[in-house]
Amino acid sequence: MHNKNKIGCKLLAVTPCLAAATAYGDGFIDDSKVTLQTTNFYINRDFRDGAGQSKREEWAHGFILDAKSGYTPGPVGFGVDALGMLGLKLDSSPDRTGTGLLPTHDDGRAADEFSRLGLTGKMHLSETELKYGTLIPKLPTVQANTGRLLPQTFEGGLLTSKEFDSLSFIGARFERQTDRDSTDRVPITLNNKNRRFTGNAEGDAFWLGGLDYQLTKEPAADLSVRRAGTGLPPALRGGELFDSSRPREDQS
Repeated sequence: MHNKNKIGCKLLAVTPCLAAATAYGDGFIDDSKVTLQTTNFYINRDFRDGAGQSKREEWAHGFILDAKSGYTPGPVGFGVDALGMLGLKLDSSPDRTGTGLLPTHDDGRAADEFSRLGLTGKMHLSETELKYGTLIPKLPTVQANTGRLLPQTFEGGLLTSKEFDSLSFIGARFERQTDRDSTDRVPITLNNKNRRFTGNAEGDAFWLGGLDYQLTKEPAADLSVRRAGTGLPPALRGGELFDSSRPREDQS
């Protein structure tokens, strides 16, 4: 059970008399937006008939502050986004951890709190946008796992272009990712289900490129062609990228 509340507000310039504020006011400030999302999350998974841990039960509260700037005026616009996240433990014990809500220390106890800060630089030219930094992708090939208190995040670059009618291009390269119950930025890994690989199946990056063609005005009629790959050695290629569409069994 979880409840989410969002509070949105317009980011206003507090010093309009300054020339710099006036120069950037056409887009960078005026088009900025700040959203605060609060989430109260309780989860109880009972394994009474299973071996080992009898159940996983935790309660936590989270805050996500999402600040997005507009773009500076001119042919090429620049902006920056900031994402601040905080998770607070309300109830847990060593025999009930592992829900995916909170990080777990080496002694088996859940962390009292954990937080993350992500920054993203962005550039806009005509109908093309480039972002680099902390991203929460929602793509057919890669989707961040948002099924717990705080979302999974990726570090890398994302390019989207809609220069032509009905045709759009997307390209991305992700170098690191942070799990939903962690603060560590770790390399992109394959889902090593059933121990198909020996050792850690890690790569230096995950990249993708794709084209979407809208056949009609209905989104369901889109034609999508995409190509994805990893920086893994040839012997490890062809596996599954760990993301929300294929969650690890211990975090489902």
